[in-house]
Amino acid sequence: MRNKRGMTAGRAFSLRSSFLAMLLACALVLQAAPVFAADGDTGSDPYGIMRLEELWSEAKTAVGSAVDLVVARVKASGIAEAVAGAIEEKLGEAKEKLNDVKIKIDLLKLLVSQAGGVISDAVRTRIAEEVKEAKSKLESVKLAIELVKPMIENVGGRIEDTVKEKLLETLGEAKKKIEDVAKEIKKVEEKAAAAQKEEQEKAEAAKQEAAKKAAVEAFSLNVKKNATVPVQKGKKVAKIVATLGAGDALDKVVSSDSKIVKAGKSGKKIWLKGLKVSKKAVVITVTTKYGATWKFKVKVQKKPVKTKKIVIRNKPKTMKVGKKINLKLEITPITTSQATKIISSDKKVATVTKTGTVKAKKRGTATITVKSGKVKKKLTIKITK
Repeated sequence: MRNKRGMTAGRAFSLRSSFLAMLLACALVLQAAPVFAADGDTGSDPYGIMRLEELWSEAKTAVGSAVDLVVARVKASGIAEAVAGAIEEKLGEAKEKLNDVKIKIDLLKLLVSQAGGVISDAVRTRIAEEVKEAKSKLESVKLAIELVKPMIENVGGRIEDTVKEKLLETLGEAKKKIEDVAKEIKKVEEKAAAAQKEEQEKAEAAKQEAAKKAAVEAFSLNVKKNATVPVQKGKKVAKIVATLGAGDALDKVVSSDSKIVKAGKSGKKIWLKGLKVSKKAVVITVTTKYGATWKFKVKVQKKPVKTKKIVIRNKPKTMKVGKKINLKLEITPITTSQATKIISSDKKVATVTKTGTVKAKKRGTATITVKSGKVKKKLTIKITK
């Protein structure tokens, strides 16, 4: 079909394709020069686009030569015009599809140059799409060539057998060049996939490193760094508890003198056992899986360790019926030998567990008493509806 200016639709499409290719080429000159330097250095062409362009150029030459040779010989042979026309049409389609492949190659070049070596999921998906389309067009080129072969073989005696063989050989060589382009396009996709994988691995490593750093910063014990805590000889104490960041865990608990103090871990708890009374302070070093460290000191004494101080960190003055709250208690020293008791003055109004969980039962006032040895701490709470 011709338009008003007498131009065929195929010719118009070809001009549009050429114009698009020219625009892409201009964009690549402006944007991709740093990535695809023409210095022969493989590092400047990490995805093999320059090699792909070389193979496409070779394929174009081979297909062009094959088409010109076949068309000329077929026309000169005097075979049926319909057959000659069909052969010319199929080979013309092959050339046109091959030009479409070049547009896809230019798009690939633009994509990887804009990515700057960082292949994201979006870029990788787009590259895969362009590769798929390019391979489809290459298959169309190969199919057109394959369809021409039996046409040539069946033209009868108007073309000598030796000439037929030469034409078929030429077409076969062109097809081989097309296959080389297809293989190289596949390599571009594989290299982009490898680059994406590398980026993902780097991102994951950075993420893990950040999580590790956060976990190290989050690590603490309920005994101050370098503080000295007493333990009674012969008693095993497991009241020191670790606060750990996500993914972290206690790794080692080491005593500087295991003849005086033995130390170990059980889950998030650290246990201590005094073996020998000594004025010497034994250093306990705690390390985590992520490399966080915490040190404190232990002195072993003969007498039981007495409670010196009780602090209730959260002091609710009122609670609504049905609500619960966990009292945050600090017993000093943490290694006290004396038991801690927590009681409510009115269990009908509020109850409390041995771990310090208060539950409001009904309206009224209740006093919660925390006692360890001779030390007491009271908290009065008003229960409302």
